[in-house]
Amino acid sequence: MEAREVLEQVKAGKISTEASSPPAEPAPVIPDDPAEGDVSVAKEAENLSRADGATRVGDTVRYRITLRNDGPATGWMDAVIRDDVPVGLEPVSGTIRLTLPDGSAAAVDDRAYDPSTRIIAVACGQLYGGQEVVLSFDALVTGDALDADIGNVAVGYGTLPSDWDPDGHHPAPGEPFSPDGGWAAWEQGRQKVTTGAAYPPGVDAAGGVLPEERPGDAAGKATATIRHRLAQTGDALLAAAMLPAACALAAGAALLASRRRQRAGR
Repeated sequence: MEAREVLEQVKAGKISTEASSPPAEPAPVIPDDPAEGDVSVAKEAENLSRADGATRVGDTVRYRITLRNDGPATGWMDAVIRDDVPVGLEPVSGTIRLTLPDGSAAAVDDRAYDPSTRIIAVACGQLYGGQEVVLSFDALVTGDALDADIGNVAVGYGTLPSDWDPDGHHPAPGEPFSPDGGWAAWEQGRQKVTTGAAYPPGVDAAGGVLPEERPGDAAGKATATIRHRLAQTGDALLAAAMLPAACALAAGAALLASRRRQRAGR
């Protein structure tokens, strides 16, 4: 069609010059609810420091938590893995990782662990049928593990697709997770699966952790734990916040001293 013909058709109203609106975004496909038993969670512990079947104070233990959905055409929405770390274990800074269903791994910020509650919690995104995610972290065995039960339990949470709001807030996989209003309120209306207690080699509910081979070894390694690193960060932030006040106080003291010297010289 020549330009003149196009112009004539525009004038006749046969061709609109208004920009066409973009196609509507398709509604998300909501999967089916998984049946009972479709979603499972498992946990295992591996001693990275020795292979003799024992676990000692100062050893590093790696925990792996696998959350899986085996229900075809189903989904567990906004899944979360939570791990309650017992006294006697301290997560090591920089070791929390989430392996996604496609096999890629995402480093998780240390703040996924709250030393005050001893909870590690990480968002895992949507878990569709046949998919799994794996949360792993290393922990230092401390002196508090001697003669103690250091059984480690993990929980997987998810929202059924029939209860899921596609327009709600959906944390990205790998984000540290802390529910508004606390865990008790957040758990209401959500599905959950729980592991049994996981123990490192040579350890059970009655204990079994042996003393460290080299005294002081565990104390030296403790500087790499998340509790230590977050405490150091908090101290640095506190010092930075107090710096302006300290400077103002020093300036005031200097001014007062200067005025006293002036009075003494009169």
